[in-house]
Amino acid sequence: MSKTVLKANLSKDSLDRLINQIKIYGEKVQDGTQLGIEETLKETYEFICNKMKANNLEDHVSSVEWKYDSLKNSGYIKTNDIVIIFHEFGTGIKGTQDDWANAFDYQVNQSGKGEKGWFFYNKKNNYGGITHGLVSKHIFYEAMLEAEKKLPKNVQISVSKTVGAMY
Repeated sequence: MSKTVLKANLSKDSLDRLINQIKIYGEKVQDGTQLGIEETLKETYEFICNKMKANNLEDHVSSVEWKYDSLKNSGYIKTNDIVIIFHEFGTGIKGTQDDWANAFDYQVNQSGKGEKGWFFYNKKNNYGGITHGLVSKHIFYEAMLEAEKKLPKNVQISVSKTVGAMY
């Protein structure tokens, strides 16, 4: 980002104008920072939607929401969709057993066919089926890593455009 130089001749009027210019400059920097953060949030949301589509989760895109709060200069992207959450974290791999699996009534065992994997119970506590696990997709995690890379650049560009309009 280029440096901005403010010059003033010493007089009461010029000092007042300089103080006013500094205030305006500060406001422009704040505006540019907000635009950069909001832009990064939008790009991160689009990244998540594209990753979901690439993983055949397009039916669940509408359950992802994003919001930017200009007063707090912050935002979030979230979902409560259990399908997306399972794809984000996975369910473990075939043949393993851990606390995560047991929390969802999955157990490593053998089905009636002797097939090893995770079997689960239906609502009547009968055998419900078998799965071999779901590998985690890290959609939100990868989006966060991308946002961390883009944020400084987006803020710098937005501040330069906003402040540059003053001179």
